[in-house]
Amino acid sequence: MDIEKSVQAAMRLLHYKREWLDYGFVESEFLAEQVKGFRTGIDPHREHYRCAAFRRILLNRVSLTQEELEHYIELCRLDEDTTMAGAMLCDLLGWSGLTPDQFEFVSSLSDFEPDFLQKTILQMSLLKALQQSPLTEATFARCLDSQDITVQLQLLLKHSLTLQQWEILAERGASRAIRNRAKERLPRPKKLPRLDT
Repeated sequence: MDIEKSVQAAMRLLHYKREWLDYGFVESEFLAEQVKGFRTGIDPHREHYRCAAFRRILLNRVSLTQEELEHYIELCRLDEDTTMAGAMLCDLLGWSGLTPDQFEFVSSLSDFEPDFLQKTILQMSLLKALQQSPLTEATFARCLDSQDITVQLQLLLKHSLTLQQWEILAERGASRAIRNRAKERLPRPKKLPRLDT
């Protein structure tokens, strides 16, 4: 079998769309290795192989051009396994190679409207805001309202909070661990002297 036919057979076997080849995101050697793995029968789930190909895109690049970014999103849109494709969009949101403009671009797309992706967009936005200094009251309020444990842990670790902010977190933090940490930062009430009778 020539290379072109073996590539086509591999793509049919693992349910890749033609666009994977058109966009240069997979090549014959990679597909041949995946077919070999699939034929062992250890992992019969075809979507796991496509998932590995998506992750390879982000792992092997420090950045994506706007065109490559749009192609990645299109491949997610075209994939037959919507759960896996959603997870790959989530990976994209957390990928360090996205520029701020690209993050804004993807955040505005209808592909990212599902609740779990909106939650990830909010989390990433807040984590970026926490890298700014000093902490603003508006950012603190957004972190509190998010009830996101990851965000609030970063808030505790990265910033010098006011007494009032510690009090608010002690009362309304997203988890018991966060509330307890905040309570530890509050001044302890002074013990009243014992009155001997």
